[in-house]
Amino acid sequence: MNIPICFGFIIAAPTPFNTVFWQWINQTYNAWLNYGNRNASSTYTTKDISMSYFAACSSSIILGLGIRKLLKKRSNSATGAKLILLNSISSFFACASAGFINAWCMRQTEMQKGISVMHPETGEDLGKSKKCAYQAVL
Repeated sequence: MNIPICFGFIIAAPTPFNTVFWQWINQTYNAWLNYGNRNASSTYTTKDISMSYFAACSSSIILGLGIRKLLKKRSNSATGAKLILLNSISSFFACASAGFINAWCMRQTEMQKGISVMHPETGEDLGKSKKCAYQAVL
């Protein structure tokens, strides 16, 4: 799934619309991935998911547009390989930063409520731990 998204980031012209569109697509995919990889012992509400999704997408779009603005002078005069390189650099930093924010936001419920901890040998439920949840998300 990431190959078409990366292709869109790198090849699409560095316009605000393309930046918003590809950041939104990427963070939507990341949000589903983070939701799917959540700890099953944590209960998520529709409100939790909606707020996390909005925070993840908006942060990636703001980062993407901010980085594009910083590189605007260089990218306006760039063509060919130089333009692709600038697109790659700006997309990478926006995606990497927003990817962390996405994971943090989408798994916030685990860190607030804790995750179930099991005894490694007996499988006995030892209770919930916020510290373990925090470490797992990081």
